[in-house]
Amino acid sequence: MPRSYSTDVPDEELDAFLLLLGVAVLSFFVVVTLYVVWSRIVSLDPTLAQGFVSLSGVKRFMTALASGVLLGVRAVIAP
Repeated sequence: MPRSYSTDVPDEELDAFLLLLGVAVLSFFVVVTLYVVWSRIVSLDPTLAQGFVSLSGVKRFMTALASGVLLGVRAVIAP
């Protein structure tokens, strides 16, 4: 039989949290998109790009994830 859990969080606080979470996620995606577009316009240094391609798939994923998170966090903190 499923249990019903009660939440002691008021609706206003939950709404504020979800709003802030949504803004953070959107800013993360906007900053990552702008970074990709900017890097294509400016063009990355070929040696840097070749070094990145030579990494394993997991290392590339973690590097991309870390840089995206850092850019997203900076975008949220900046204003």
